[in-house]
Amino acid sequence: PPPPNPPPAPPPLPRDRVATVRVRRNNVRARCAAAPDCTFTYAASLTAVALAVFPAQGSHLDAGTEIAISLAGPFAANASAAGAGGGLDASAARVFFGGVECPVSGAEVAVGFEPGTNAARYEAVVRARACEFAAGSVAVSVLLPPAGWVLGAAGGDDAANSALAFEQLVRVSGVAPSAGSWYGGTRVTVSGAGFGG
Repeated sequence: PPPPNPPPAPPPLPRDRVATVRVRRNNVRARCAAAPDCTFTYAASLTAVALAVFPAQGSHLDAGTEIAISLAGPFAANASAAGAGGGLDASAARVFFGGVECPVSGAEVAVGFEPGTNAARYEAVVRARACEFAAGSVAVSVLLPPAGWVLGAAGGDDAANSALAFEQLVRVSGVAPSAGSWYGGTRVTVSGAGFGG
């Protein structure tokens, strides 16, 4: 089948924002021993953006449908470069379909250039196999440790903000027994995928 229409573009990355970390335990406020370094920065430079998911439907029964999730962001060329501070490690991605985490089967990073500029543009494709969950359309969420959720594919409490979706199809793989009494009473087992639980 032809590829589905891409999802709407995710919103532009917000500007960096610095927040002060405050800790309370038993109603006692902790003091920052390294003032002013008790801060956390919400950094656009560490935020990947979801671009597309393909295919947009399938079933884990179909030889473990492999889903490709395209991302743009500050990716490292490889895992060792990421460990050296060279960007995000796409191979560390965790992929969720609704609330179900499915296995990642691989990741590739490509480097290109922004049109009209010499700025490098990094894109990654994370591949995950569909696993068992109830039939229907669910949000696709991607977590890139240690940076966090991908913009446009946020999970956790923000799963409703995901621009990506995947539809698990119902598949029947067998009916046993294949025959029974005309008057009923035969217990029939239907096996397949997408029934849930």
